[in-house]
Amino acid sequence: RDEIYGELNKRQGEALSRMYTASQHLLELVNDILDLAKIEAGKMPVHVEPVDVGQMVRELAHTLEPLVQRKQIDCIVRVDEGLPTLETDQTKLKQIVLNLLSNAVKFTPSGHISIHARSAREEEGAGGVVIEVADTGIGIKQEDLANIFEDFRQVDQSSTREYGGTGLGLSITKKLLHLLGGTVRVHSSPGDGSVFTVWLPKRSEEIVLDEEVARTAMQANKAVLEE
Repeated sequence: RDEIYGELNKRQGEALSRMYTASQHLLELVNDILDLAKIEAGKMPVHVEPVDVGQMVRELAHTLEPLVQRKQIDCIVRVDEGLPTLETDQTKLKQIVLNLLSNAVKFTPSGHISIHARSAREEEGAGGVVIEVADTGIGIKQEDLANIFEDFRQVDQSSTREYGGTGLGLSITKKLLHLLGGTVRVHSSPGDGSVFTVWLPKRSEEIVLDEEVARTAMQANKAVLEE
């Protein structure tokens, strides 16, 4: 990102910064297959920390601006006031939201995508947070809805050829949500776009692996010996 070929103007600097951030997120997504293997093997830890969902949603939407602009679609971001701070794994929640937003952009040739973060209603699970990702894209057939969260599954083979992707994004999204104690549901129909609704509890359960406990103990013992 150094200005090797001369000074960048403000617009160029902002664009380059967004590109760099987007490339970092893309690099994280490349690890999806490894994550899937870890989840399936029960070797995926959950590190709980305070998460400002509203700020995270805005940052991720901003990250996708270059893709949105390239497709000449709009991105609408809504964050309700009074959104509770979640105690959850921020890295995994970012993966979940970024997967859904990336899918929305990918399968929306025109129109807009939107993301709405709000407090959960009583019947949804009071105290939690709901994140809705919607688009005006190609939509999903009714017979495909039950299968879209399966590994290596896309709505159909023609979509795989036209839009690309491994078909792992939604599968990993659902599995990560399960780790965080959350849920995801989808409403869609062909030609009318899709709405993915994520619910997250106010606090997720920490998952510490045995090897992490052992490693922490070893580090503590080493520190004592060094003293």
